[in-house]
Amino acid sequence: MKIGDLISVPSCEEYLLQNKEMWPCDCYFCYHGMPYDRDRVGVVIGKADRHGAWSVMFECGRWTLFEKEAEIISG
Repeated sequence: MKIGDLISVPSCEEYLLQNKEMWPCDCYFCYHGMPYDRDRVGVVIGKADRHGAWSVMFECGRWTLFEKEAEIISG
């Protein structure tokens, strides 16, 4: 992942099933509800303060995530 990459965050249903976790999901998108739960495509804007995390700008605002939490669409 690098600055300028377009990324996509998988739906929480997929993520929770893959990791055998239970609902309710308290991620940024689910917590803020509609319409933000559909806004899962963003642009990497830089490294975050935490080790290995990235800052990503989504339509609903900036969020910090790790590379394993997203799929690179283009870049």
